[in-house]
Amino acid sequence: MITIISGTNRVGSRTRIIAEHYRNLLKARGEAHQFITLEDLPLDFAFTYFGSQQSDDYKTWISSTIGGADKFVFVAPEYNGSYPGILKMFIDSIHPSLLRGKKSALVGVADGRGGNLRGLDQLSGAFHYLGIMVLPKHVIISGVGKLIQDNQLTDENVLGALEVQCAEFIKM
Repeated sequence: MITIISGTNRVGSRTRIIAEHYRNLLKARGEAHQFITLEDLPLDFAFTYFGSQQSDDYKTWISSTIGGADKFVFVAPEYNGSYPGILKMFIDSIHPSLLRGKKSALVGVADGRGGNLRGLDQLSGAFHYLGIMVLPKHVIISGVGKLIQDNQLTDENVLGALEVQCAEFIKM
């Protein structure tokens, strides 16, 4: 099971559009997958979902969605030269034993030129620490605002890069 995580809680984000495109790639290949968007986290998430404060419902949800996954695709936008704090908090809310030994692919999204390369490097470092294997081929999406029309990713180069990464990730 592959879990796709749209790594921002910003409603209507371009990150979600990219994550949904990845979902369609997996669906077209017949891969079992699930989709998580951090938009669905409760507004008080930062204050109530850590350690002993976690509700039984949250623990059950994390156990089934994260614990039940073999692989993860993280689509992470650039926030201030890194990845969003809400994504860090989400990862921190998961017991490391549910992550250790799993595999991940990373997609960076930014309006600027860097495509969140710096943020993906930082995310890779955290994942290595947690024992998550990271596919070396990241997809870096720069100038994302110019690549989406009518809520659809339209750039052939980016579409091709996502196809290649998806195929390699499935084999991983």
